[in-house]
Amino acid sequence: MVLDIFISTFTGFIKEPIAEFFAVPIKRHISYPFTYKSNVEKLHHEAEELKNRTVKLQQSVEESTRQGDEIHESVSKWLSDAGKAIEEAEECSKGEKQAKKRCFVGLCPDLKTRYQLSKKADKKALAIHELANEGDLDSISFHPPLQQIVAPSIYASEGLNSRELFLEKVMDALLDPDLNMIGVYGLGGVGKTHLAEQVHRKALVGKRFDVVAKVAVGQTPELRRIQSEIADILGLKFDVEEIPGRANRLYERLKKEKKVLIILDDIWKKLDLNAVGIPFGDGFKGCKILLTSRGQDVLSREMGTQKEFKLDVLQDEEARSLFEITVAGAKDSKLPPIAAEIAKKCAGLPLLLLTVATDLRNRELCAWNDKLKQLSEFDNEEIYSKVQAVRKSRYDNL
Repeated sequence: MVLDIFISTFTGFIKEPIAEFFAVPIKRHISYPFTYKSNVEKLHHEAEELKNRTVKLQQSVEESTRQGDEIHESVSKWLSDAGKAIEEAEECSKGEKQAKKRCFVGLCPDLKTRYQLSKKADKKALAIHELANEGDLDSISFHPPLQQIVAPSIYASEGLNSRELFLEKVMDALLDPDLNMIGVYGLGGVGKTHLAEQVHRKALVGKRFDVVAKVAVGQTPELRRIQSEIADILGLKFDVEEIPGRANRLYERLKKEKKVLIILDDIWKKLDLNAVGIPFGDGFKGCKILLTSRGQDVLSREMGTQKEFKLDVLQDEEARSLFEITVAGAKDSKLPPIAAEIAKKCAGLPLLLLTVATDLRNRELCAWNDKLKQLSEFDNEEIYSKVQAVRKSRYDNL
């Protein structure tokens, strides 16, 4: 009441528009020493509200993190700002004890201290209130693109120079602006899948493409699985269940990328790329596709590849090198004399060489003789059929 009379008297000497302009701030500043308790209480209330909101948001953040999502930068910043604001509010509230002290032997209140505390508490309460409102976030996290495991390169370390040269030819074709779909074909067990892994590794490490996805297709293609694996790489979540709808979402998402490499391994028959949602052809030259298959016809006639590369079996020297390094950890190691014979009986097929060498590691000579005898019972055609059994059983013994 006294403040109102004072302000009204003061502003009565000033013209009305100017008086209205000054009245509110003058009243607020004059009232600060007398309202410090209510301002500190207001600050405490706003800080508690902010603290509760921070705890709830932090719980949501932790749950999203456990689910593998990444947190939006704006959310992390808000939590950091909220934490600092709460600390400052608690520090400000500590000044209330000092403001209660009186000066002039306890005759007068310490108006200066109360003014400073009240003003500071008022401003911080307002700032915290505004910060709390900014915490009403629509989204706190997002599903990140899948971090892909890069397969190690074994070609150079195991003396497979012909494979290194073959890999370079495939990479050159993928970077050729006039080609967008190429294929690699060869016998089962000859190393097409490993080559696909090396292309995948080289593309990721070299960063020549914005998106690199490798998917195993198999004899019975599962469109939903293929779509999901590519979507995981992109960080895409489907909001539809039907395969055609998912294909549309995937197609539109891939078109947003400038340089895409899709590796489809082990194709047995025509795969409808449109049904999957993979853009291809002259309409989208930014999407390169590498296909692997046993048959060249599947690639050229059914899939329409523009160029095919035949992956042959290893030459004797490379086959022996791969066998020795796998079984003993180094080339030219002291192995039984029949090691070269066993390696030759594997018909230059890397999968069979690796399987046999792994099986013979740290084995007695009698096991080597038994293995050579087993391999000698088959001609190359029978060896190739045995390799298919190995592929299905994931390195079971012959």
